[in-house]
Amino acid sequence: MDWQTDAMAGIRDVAKAAGVSTATVSRALRGLPHVTGHTRELILEHAAALGYVPSSSAAGLATGRTMAVSVVVPRVDGWFCSSVLDGVDGELRQAGYDVVLVSIGDDGGERDRLFREAILRRRSDAIVALCADLTDDEHEALQAAAVPSVVVGAPARDVRSVGVDEVALARTATQHLLDLGHRDILFIGGEPQDGRGARVPHERRVGYERALRAAGVPVDARPPLEGEFSTAVARRRMNELLDGRGAPPTAVLAASDEMAVGAMLAIADHGLRVPADISVVGVDDHPSAAMFGLTTMAQDPRRQGAMAARVVLDQLEGRRTAKRAVRLPVLLVKRSSTSAPNPQVRLPAAGAGPDAHDDGTRPHAQLAVLTPATAGWYAGSVVDGITRFAREVGAEVVIQSAGTGPTIPPLTSLLPDPARFASIVFVEAAPEPADVETIARLGIRAVSVGGVVPGLIAVAADDAAAARVATEHLLSLGHTDIAHLTGATGHGLSPQALRLEGFRAALRDAGLDPSGRDHRTDPTAVGGYREARLLLGDPRRRPTAVFAASDELAFGALHAAQELGIRVPSDLSVVGFGGHPAGEAFGLTTIDVHPQEQGHRAAETAVAASALGLGRVHSPDPLSFGLLVRTSTTAPGRADWRRAGDDVVVENL
Repeated sequence: MDWQTDAMAGIRDVAKAAGVSTATVSRALRGLPHVTGHTRELILEHAAALGYVPSSSAAGLATGRTMAVSVVVPRVDGWFCSSVLDGVDGELRQAGYDVVLVSIGDDGGERDRLFREAILRRRSDAIVALCADLTDDEHEALQAAAVPSVVVGAPARDVRSVGVDEVALARTATQHLLDLGHRDILFIGGEPQDGRGARVPHERRVGYERALRAAGVPVDARPPLEGEFSTAVARRRMNELLDGRGAPPTAVLAASDEMAVGAMLAIADHGLRVPADISVVGVDDHPSAAMFGLTTMAQDPRRQGAMAARVVLDQLEGRRTAKRAVRLPVLLVKRSSTSAPNPQVRLPAAGAGPDAHDDGTRPHAQLAVLTPATAGWYAGSVVDGITRFAREVGAEVVIQSAGTGPTIPPLTSLLPDPARFASIVFVEAAPEPADVETIARLGIRAVSVGGVVPGLIAVAADDAAAARVATEHLLSLGHTDIAHLTGATGHGLSPQALRLEGFRAALRDAGLDPSGRDHRTDPTAVGGYREARLLLGDPRRRPTAVFAASDELAFGALHAAQELGIRVPSDLSVVGFGGHPAGEAFGLTTIDVHPQEQGHRAAETAVAASALGLGRVHSPDPLSFGLLVRTSTTAPGRADWRRAGDDVVVENL
C-alpha cells in the first residue's frame, strides 16, 4: 500500500472512531469552522490515540487542493510589509495552509515578469499580494490565475483588498494640527522604498490637501518635501529646508513615522524644539514612535494581514465573503510631539544654537560607543545593532575601546573632548560615579546596555527575570545542586550582578540556600573552562547542573566536562545566557536576549534623548527574552552522585 492510501486510511480510521465523516475530521484538524467544540475535541482525542498526523499533501489529494497560498511581496525587509506578512502567515498556518513566499522586487518590467511567472507557474490555492500597486499586467495575471486573491494596501480593480482609508487618516492627522491652531503645515511624502508603491503617499497627500482646503488654508503655500519614507532622507531634506532663509513651518505632517523621526532629528539639529517650536505628526505607529513621543495615526499591519488571509480562506471554503474592499480602522494617538504653534520661532544663526559647537557641527550626528577591549559576541552584536540604526538615521558613530571592563578608565582618557558627543552608549561597561556626574554636567545623553547605572538610561532585557527563568528550568527538571558561573561585577547593577540576583531569588523561592553556589571568573570561554575544571574536577563539589551567566562561559564548561569524561546532559545539565549562534551546534539550552535588538534600541534611545532632551526620554521597558531548550539539559535521575567521604559511587538509574 503506498503512502497516499495510508494517509486516506488514517483519516478514515479517525472518522470511524469518532463517528463522523472524513470531511468533518479534515475540517476539525485544520481548525476550520462549522465543527462544534465537542466534536473537535473528540476528533483530536481519537487522532492522538491513533497517532494520525494530517499532511497538506494528503489533504490536497482528497480535496484537489495544494493546501498552499502564494504570498507575493516586492520586498520583506521593511517594518510594514514584514508585519503584514506575519499576520498573513499566522492566520493561514492556523487553518492548515502552507505559505509560499514569492519575492518579486520592485524593478519595473522585471517585476511584472516575475509576478506573472510566480502566479501562473506555481501551484497554489490562493494568492495574497502585499504592499504593492498592481500594474495592468499584474491585474491580468491575477485574473488569469482563476484562484481566490486579495491585495493588502490600496484598492485594486476587480480584486478584493484589505487596508485603511489613506485619505481619511491623513485628513484626520492634518485636522489635529489645524485644531491646535497651525496654518503653516509642511507635508513630507515621496515614494516609499519598502515596496508600498506610489499610491499610499499620494492618497495621504490628498487627505492633507483636502483638510487644508476645508479650513481655507492655501495648499500651495509650502511645497512638500520628498522623504522617500526614509529617516535619513527626511532628515537631510528637512535640514536643507531649515538651512534656508525662509521662516520654518510651525508643523510637519510626515506620511510615515520614519520620515517624522527624520524631521524631528533635523529640527533638533537646528537647535529647535519639538513641539515648542515645530509640531510633528506621523503615520503608522511604527515601533519607534513611542520612543520619540511621536503623535501618529496608528494602523495595525498585522491585523490587515490576518484579515487578508481570512478573505481568501472564506472564498476557499465557500463562505459568504466580506465586501470587496475591507477598510480597517485607524486611531489618532496623541503623544508629546504636538502643541499649539509658537509665533516667535526663529532659527538660530549657524553654529550659534544652544547645542552647537564653535565650528557649527551638529552634535547629535556624533554618537560614542564605549565597550571593553575584551568584548565578545554579545557586545559585538549590540554594537552591530547600534551601527545599523545609526546608518538608518544618518548619525555618525565613534566606537572606542574602554579597557578590559566591567569598569572603565576615566572618561576624558577615552574621549578627550566628550562635549563633542551628544550621546554615549556604554556596552558592558560602567563609568565611575565621577564620570556620570561629568556626563550630566555636560548635558550628554548616556545609555547603558546590559546593566543599570544610576544616572544613565538603561536598555536591556530583564536580566534578573531571565536568569530566574533559566534557574527555574533546572529546578523544574529536579535539579537542586546547581552552580552558577559568572564574571566580575562593576559599578551599578551589572548584567552579571543582575543574573546572579535572579539565580539566587529562584533558589530561595524553591527553599534552597543560594550561598556558596556562585563561582567567579573571566567572562570568557577560557575563564569558564578554567573555573569549570576546578568545580567539576572535584567529585565532592560537583553539581548536577550549571547555569552560566553567558554562553561563552557555558561553552567553556561544556569543554571542561568533555575532558573530564562527564556526560552532558545525563551527568551534568548546562544552561547558558545570551543566545550565541554557536549554541545550536553545541545543543546548548540558553536564554536568548536578542543583543542586536538591544543595540538598535540603545541607539534609538540615545538619539531620541539627544534630539528631545533627557527629561523627555525614560528607560524603555525591558526587551524580550526567551528560553531556548535544547539537548544540554535533562532530569538529574540518569546519574545519582552519592557522597561518602572521599568515595563517590555512580549508580546509573
